[in-house]
Amino acid sequence: MKPSRHIETNTQRSGGFTLVELLVTVGAIILLVGVMVTGINTARKNTKKKIVQAEVRAIEMAIREYLTVYRQPPPNSSETTSMRIDRAFAEILEGANPKHQVFMQFKRKNDNGDPISPWGLDALDSYQDYYYAKFDMNFDKRVDNSLPAWDPRNPPYTRPVERDFICWGYDQSTKPADFTPRPGSPRWQQYRNSQVIGSWKGN
Repeated sequence: MKPSRHIETNTQRSGGFTLVELLVTVGAIILLVGVMVTGINTARKNTKKKIVQAEVRAIEMAIREYLTVYRQPPPNSSETTSMRIDRAFAEILEGANPKHQVFMQFKRKNDNGDPISPWGLDALDSYQDYYYAKFDMNFDKRVDNSLPAWDPRNPPYTRPVERDFICWGYDQSTKPADFTPRPGSPRWQQYRNSQVIGSWKGN
C-alpha cells in the first residue's frame, strides 16, 4: 500500500488589508454615507412641506371659525392685497379679539424659548416665511386668487375662486440651491407662485 502523500500549502497571509480591499471598503462607506445624507435631506424637506400643509389647514379652520363667530373678516383684511399672518393677525386668532376666544395657537418659540422669527414673535412657517390670506370683503363669495397676474399659469386678469377667504403658504423644498433672483422680480414671483400651498387648491 502506497503511503498517502500529504501536501501542505501555506494558506496564511500577512495581516492587514490589501490596497484594493481598502479602496473598495472606503468607496462603499462613502456611497452609504451619500445615500444616508440624501435620505435625511429628503426626509427633512418632506417634513417641512407637511408642516406647511398642516398649518395652512389649521389656519383655514381657525379663520373659518372666526368668521362664524364674528360674521366679518378680521381687522385690516383685504381682498385685493395679500395679507400677512403676522404677529398682530396671529394674536387675534390666539384670543386678542372682543370675545377673547382662542381660535388657534401658533408656535412662535423654539424648544429653547427663543422666538422662531428673527423679527419678533411673528407666526412663521417652517421655512421662516409668512402665511398669507385674502378675504371676500364685498360678500359676493368670490376672492381673487391671482398671486400675482404675471404667474405664467395665470392669464393677466383676476381669477376669483368661490370662497369667502383663502389662505396659503409656500413649499420651498424644491428650491434650487443657485436660485437667487431679486425678491419681487417676475422670476422670483413665478417661482413663489408655482410653490403655493393654498387652502383652495387641496394640496
